[in-house]
Amino acid sequence: MTNSFYEMVEGLWSIRLDKLEKEVIDAACKAVLDSIGVAIIGFEYDDIARELAEDLAFKYDKGSCVLGGWWKTRRSNAAAINAYLSHALDYDDWLRLGYVHAGSVIIPGLLAYSEKRFSWGQLLENVVFGYEIMARVGAALGSGHYRYWHSTSTAGGVALAITLSRLLGFTIDEAVHAGAVAGYYCAGLWGFNSAGGGVKPFSPFNAVLTAIYSTKLVEHGARTNINLFGSEKGFNRVSDSLDESILVKPPWRWAILKNGYKIYPCCRHTHTAIEAALKIKEELNNRLESVRGIEVYTFKEAIDVANLDKPANVYEARFSLKYLIAISLYYGEVTLDSIIKGLNNPSIFNLMKKVAVKLSPEYSHLYPEEQPTRLVVILDRGDVIEKMVRIPLGDFGKPVPLNKLYHKTFSQIKSRISKKIFTDIYNILCKRLFNHEVELI
Repeated sequence: MTNSFYEMVEGLWSIRLDKLEKEVIDAACKAVLDSIGVAIIGFEYDDIARELAEDLAFKYDKGSCVLGGWWKTRRSNAAAINAYLSHALDYDDWLRLGYVHAGSVIIPGLLAYSEKRFSWGQLLENVVFGYEIMARVGAALGSGHYRYWHSTSTAGGVALAITLSRLLGFTIDEAVHAGAVAGYYCAGLWGFNSAGGGVKPFSPFNAVLTAIYSTKLVEHGARTNINLFGSEKGFNRVSDSLDESILVKPPWRWAILKNGYKIYPCCRHTHTAIEAALKIKEELNNRLESVRGIEVYTFKEAIDVANLDKPANVYEARFSLKYLIAISLYYGEVTLDSIIKGLNNPSIFNLMKKVAVKLSPEYSHLYPEEQPTRLVVILDRGDVIEKMVRIPLGDFGKPVPLNKLYHKTFSQIKSRISKKIFTDIYNILCKRLFNHEVELI
């Protein structure tokens, strides 16, 4: 009996950096830089993430760095905490082929286990490998899985277990067993996002720890049923749109070439609405008081995930279309500081009352290839300003270069030492000095 899960791993196992095209290596450099950057500012801006890091990632005389804090801790602790930090602000990358935030799982895990052990080249090679596995697993599970499950947690655990196994010198058989163990013990139901806030970064945290302990189990002799997708009690029970064929024959060349980056620190599904609002802001000038109504036509996933009416904290604000549109029109920018500042501004909440979010079935059919939003602002004399954005900036259809990702983060880092370390990493990645040790400080 064929096993597509095994075939996927076997087919990708032999990839080598010196055989990859320059654009693929460039894409891996962007992914590494962005993930490190958003983890640093996650440490600086998110109180829950920073306190969790200080509590769980106890200081140790060796091991790996906590990004942003720069103390050493055990590798498993560093990997999990850095995963949480990477996703804390919802500022990390988005690999929509697999419905996943690959950078918050693959890169923290690989960084922690590469530091002072493997070269930059080995790191980048396995980033390409890990993104490919995570995209294929997420895409095979499909939208029917993503409807209920946060695929970053489920597909992420599987992908990182396999990728860590490869990095650490396991056999293909061992890697497949580790990935299967992680698959059976994964979790991440979307119900966590229906109330409260601050727990979404637990998805990559959970994925990374599940992956690490799955590889440890296999290293010590544990084995399981490796038919993860074909088993009656496997992944076919968590999706009504399972397509195993994608594992072996995906409709893309390299998934990492399709990776997207967030220019705004909030839910990806809100970005086209933000861009439309910022364009309208340019035409409005100082006429904000003349706005009588704001109509937002968008796709179903944006409404399902990001339609909080009355955000009570920064976390909820990042998942509120109405709030993000309001601060776009009021401040003319969406940054970490403006999101925080707006929560204490009554004018923002008065503007939110004028926003009506409406489902567009036509736009929903275009997701995820496009994430269309049409924004209509009605002024007091009946004048209308209307803008439509189909694909957000940072998507692979509107790519951003490495230097833009560097400035996105550098401009918001507070700590002098973090600015220096981040700049050093940027310079190394620009020069492609693959013979350097992966050492962050």
